[in-house]
Amino acid sequence: MRLEPKPNKLKMRHHSLRRDVAFTHANDHNPIVLEECPRCCGSGKMGVYEYGVEYNGRIVDTHSRVECDVCSGSGTTGEKVPYFDNNAPVIDVAPSADGWLTCPGCGWRFTVRDRNVWSGLRHVRCDQRIRLVGGDA
Repeated sequence: MRLEPKPNKLKMRHHSLRRDVAFTHANDHNPIVLEECPRCCGSGKMGVYEYGVEYNGRIVDTHSRVECDVCSGSGTTGEKVPYFDNNAPVIDVAPSADGWLTCPGCGWRFTVRDRNVWSGLRHVRCDQRIRLVGGDA
C-alpha cells in the first residue's frame, strides 16, 4: 500500500478564488485564512493505491480515498496566513475593450469578468495586484 499526496503540476498557490472568504479593499483583497494542509491540498483526503490485489479471481490495482494523516481530515494546518503571498506593488494595466489583459506578474492573459481568476484587484494565478486604468476600468 502506498499513500500519495495530490499532485500539483501548476506553479501557483491557487487555482481559483475561494467562495467562503471576502476579498475587499479593506483587506487589500488578501484575507487571513487557515493555511491549507500541504499533504492533501485542503481536501482532508488522500489517495491510497494498492497494487496486485486479488479481486474476483483477478489481480487488480485499487485506489481509495482516506482521511489525511497529516491534518486528520481538517484540510488545514491550523495556522492563520494571508490568502496571497505576493506583496509586490500595484501595477497599472489598461484592459482591452472586451475586458482582457495580460498580467504583468506572470504573462497570463485573462478577462476581468472571470471571478475565478480575478478578485477585483489581484490575479489569482500569481497574486499580482493590478489597478485597471483606461478602457473599461
